Amino acid sequence: MSVSGKKMIPWTIVLFAGIVLFGLFLRTYHFRDWLYFYPDQARDLALTREVVEGHASWPLLGPIAASTPFRLGPMYYYFQIVSGELFGVRPETMAYPDLLFGTLSIPLLFVLLRRYFTPKRALSLTLLFAASYFAIRYSRFAWNTNPIPFFSMIFFLALLEFLAEGKRTKWRWAAALGIAIGVGVQLHTVMLLLLPATAISVAAYLTWRKEFPWGKAALVLILVLVLNAGQLTSEFHTDFHNSRYFFAALTVRSPSGGNGFLRNAGLDIACHAQAVTHLLTSLDGKDYCDTPDDLDPTTKHHVDLVPYAVTMGSLAFGLATLVLAYRAGRVLSRFETDPRKRQFLALTALYFGLSFLVIFPVMDDNAPMRYFLPTIFVPFIFLGFILERIEARFAANGKRIAVGIVVLFVLINLVSVGVEAASYARDGESRSNYVVLGELERMRDYVLAHAGGQKDISYLGEQKFYQNYFKPFDFVFGEKGATIARVKKMGDIVPGKPLFYIADEWENGLVNDVPGHPVTDHFHIGQVDLYMLKN
Repeated sequence: MSVSGKKMIPWTIVLFAGIVLFGLFLRTYHFRDWLYFYPDQARDLALTREVVEGHASWPLLGPIAASTPFRLGPMYYYFQIVSGELFGVRPETMAYPDLLFGTLSIPLLFVLLRRYFTPKRALSLTLLFAASYFAIRYSRFAWNTNPIPFFSMIFFLALLEFLAEGKRTKWRWAAALGIAIGVGVQLHTVMLLLLPATAISVAAYLTWRKEFPWGKAALVLILVLVLNAGQLTSEFHTDFHNSRYFFAALTVRSPSGGNGFLRNAGLDIACHAQAVTHLLTSLDGKDYCDTPDDLDPTTKHHVDLVPYAVTMGSLAFGLATLVLAYRAGRVLSRFETDPRKRQFLALTALYFGLSFLVIFPVMDDNAPMRYFLPTIFVPFIFLGFILERIEARFAANGKRIAVGIVVLFVLINLVSVGVEAASYARDGESRSNYVVLGELERMRDYVLAHAGGQKDISYLGEQKFYQNYFKPFDFVFGEKGATIARVKKMGDIVPGKPLFYIADEWENGLVNDVPGHPVTDHFHIGQVDLYMLKN
């Protein structure tokens, strides 16, 4: 298309670029000041610094999996080490890989959605993903789970190619699948279970069809082994201790029959439903899904009706979405004649169905929402199925309804993003179990300004502040050449050293009970209070 002999850029490219830039803006705005910087992040930064400065070798194992002794592969540490080598070792540079993969997930989702939907539908769903509070949040800090969406989508796309082409699958897709599995299984236990289970299922199907590409499968296996060489080396030198921890953890955490089995099955379904709601609408945006006890008002002496209603609404919406997506998928598959689109429907059902099974053994009363990062793109596919059926059912107004739903969900997510951004902007986020880098540095600056030029600092607080703040404090104070020590009991207070007390904001007045150490000054930031004590 041209005007006066000049070529015009297709509207899809303009919108696509605008959506990606919009998503990038939401993921980078005040990136450093609002960076989540918990003990895990401080620990990983210290490990990266040791490697970058030449004081330690590249690790053979990665982070521990939850509260078990089992450790994942080291690939996430390798991402951080490379970032540290390129940009220096700082809290924000440790999160650059997460930001990169989180941003690249936006165009990647569009490519994936185009395998089934029209450009308009794929763009609208990609816009919703770009604005998704959940997707944005997991792109803005350093954590081994955060690159999962990118590698899970690469995995899904590569398997689609294998299903469609069989022995004719191009080598680049075999390489993509090997990299996706090789990296993905090192990012989280759910990926360690889900990716191989899905790949083996597809391999079995291709074998049955006599279309199994042995040469390409060999390349996939070689890449998986090469990318996991560190972990394999560690296993050979430790008599497979890490593998034993993995199987022991599955055995311990798996529910045993009867009520335990039924309860975990119910929790599995409820958590998947809540994750769908949270991903699409940001409603009920908790870090952990609710247990059956949380959803049963008879088990509590008092129930706050508003949060309870939001939780129940979230669960109802998620379940309704799953049911409608299932019904829409059945109708679409019945009339779908394009074999590639039929394979898309089948793989979506297989992947999401297996996610229920692989999450089941690790499901517990505090199942975190990060368990659902491997399926982050599936609710957007489901919504696409539902919108397809709405347009077909309501021919006259179907398109308006579909557009209205997407616009509504985008606006709801942006409201959630805006509310949280406003809280960060007024320094209102840090609390006993959530540490923000910019606010942490302002705490440090306040303490040093009242330390009389001394650099050897001590602090008091409840146990949660020792667990969650010491490593972050140690880093930010160290950046100013200061040291900080935890005082766990009164007898450990060193006379003459600057001393402060940190407490949740609702604990005002507690520090007045510190004998012989009256409050000399007070500073409030986030949801915590700092008290300078006379010493």
